[in-house]
Amino acid sequence: MVRINKRLLNCLTGTVLSASIIATSLTSLSHHAEAATTTNSAKFNMSYLFFGNYSTEVAETNGALNAVSPDYFEINSDGTLKVTSKYSKAFVDEMHQEGMKVTPYLSNNWDQKIGRAGLQNREVLAQEVADEVKALNLDGVDIDIEGLTEADRANYTDFVKRLNSLIPDKDISVAVAANPSNWSTGWQGSYDYKALAENSDYLMLMAYDESWSGETTPGPVAGLPWVEKSIQYALNQGVSPDHLVLGMPFYGRLWKTDGTTSNGTNVYGVAVSQKNIDAIVQKYNGTVAYDATQGSEKATFTIKSTDPTIVVGGITLTAGNYTLWYDDQKSIDEKINLVNKYNLKGTGSWALGHEDPSIWDNFQNLLNGATSSSQAESTGLNPITYNVVSGDTLTKIALKYNTTVQAIKDANNLTSDTIRIGQILNIPSSSEVTAAPTTTAPVQSTPTTVAPTPAPAAKAPAPKPVTKTVTVTKTVTYKVVKGDSLSKIAKKYHTTVTKIKNDNKLHSNTIKVGQKLKIKTTTTQKVTVGASSSSITVQAAAKPAAKKVTYKVVKGDCLSKIAKKYKTTVAAIEKASGLKSTTIHVGQVLTIK
Repeated sequence: MVRINKRLLNCLTGTVLSASIIATSLTSLSHHAEAATTTNSAKFNMSYLFFGNYSTEVAETNGALNAVSPDYFEINSDGTLKVTSKYSKAFVDEMHQEGMKVTPYLSNNWDQKIGRAGLQNREVLAQEVADEVKALNLDGVDIDIEGLTEADRANYTDFVKRLNSLIPDKDISVAVAANPSNWSTGWQGSYDYKALAENSDYLMLMAYDESWSGETTPGPVAGLPWVEKSIQYALNQGVSPDHLVLGMPFYGRLWKTDGTTSNGTNVYGVAVSQKNIDAIVQKYNGTVAYDATQGSEKATFTIKSTDPTIVVGGITLTAGNYTLWYDDQKSIDEKINLVNKYNLKGTGSWALGHEDPSIWDNFQNLLNGATSSSQAESTGLNPITYNVVSGDTLTKIALKYNTTVQAIKDANNLTSDTIRIGQILNIPSSSEVTAAPTTTAPVQSTPTTVAPTPAPAAKAPAPKPVTKTVTVTKTVTYKVVKGDSLSKIAKKYHTTVTKIKNDNKLHSNTIKVGQKLKIKTTTTQKVTVGASSSSITVQAAAKPAAKKVTYKVVKGDCLSKIAKKYKTTVAAIEKASGLKSTTIHVGQVLTIK
């Protein structure tokens, strides 16, 4: 089967697999899941770098990464090492200042002949890689030689073993093909999972491209069952869970399902950056439905002859019907849950800069055992926190977390819809988004008791409440990023440089990237104080009773669009209307609360 160059711009991906998955019985896996703990600490997270401004892309992850793997090493046609022009000492130094490891990947760019030349020359190549890792102050290397076969298996293992012996104090990882069906020949056959794991720090399982560029039938990039089988295969080969990193895709794949474009080009599995998908679907009034079986989003849209065209992966999309499979926040969460289920070392991704930056908001918390926003809503657990970024509005955040603007305002004591970049918001669970109980008397406030005192004697007169304003101080931890200064941070948090210096025992205004500062923020709240000073209740604004309306679906509608229009959530519409999925059709009548 013809394979594509992993590094081509219009691929945005790291692996490709066979068209069909042969059913296989994978046994002896239950003990891996049973051994996994429910609370995980210090899970590992890395990402590949291939496109764009590396510093900017890393900064958008909000400190979620432990390591990055830029495209610094390639193999020449004669099997020797090439250090690419992308190497940057300044970037490496910057990452080290932020406490992050830099382990570039060694690539043959999916050229089988070049890959084999490198393995034939493995003694020299291993020494060259080891020498450059030391000379360039790198933290190790990721071996990413792809497109070989079972004939290269022994040489591949020997190369990794040689390299590991030359730099035992550096991190060695190997990117391996996903193998959900126990293939022993072809590309998957080139990897001896167990031997490679024994001679490296971890294997990076490239669990993506279940459907690939050139595949004629639309399907998920990384369906959940396919990914889990790939994890199970690796563990059955004898790879320890703490030596396995689950790779995830930051891209989707697009198909034109009714023939070629107007210029005769087939659109078969064309890669689309995750961060661009919402805009494309909205541009053509598409619909999105979450496929629970595959754990993946599926979007469909139609481009009319009168619509403006768009270029994706170098192809101009013309009039016709399109299907787009991709991973979003929900499906990424599901994959992180697999990491915790099998207690794997952590996660990896291809490739940084193509993700929706909001992916990182709660990534590290979930990876280390926290509850996702959707889980928190269903179980009524404590709210998560969200750091406001450029372009955010309360409506956008409410839609993202399936809550309401008013619920967020109540949870954060906001008196208006105005929010600022860097502001930390508490996001309430759905159990907190309820209407206040009705009463025959005029409702002025609903007090929530913070520190109640014992009830007074039966005949004692009720104490007369007094409303006062109290000051509430909270401390947040802020990680310094490139371009920061104390004055900039002080302005961001509405405090002063002097206060930040005093709270952090700083003797000068000098700060460094990666440094963590404690920032104290002060807000005021109105409280009701009873006759006893120990009885304090915080005043919460009364919430209006929910209203129901009916809405008839028209062409171009999707649940997220309707939810935004009525300032509610997709989950609320699904529940009120008794929907089993996010798929809706023209003329359907929905109930909107």
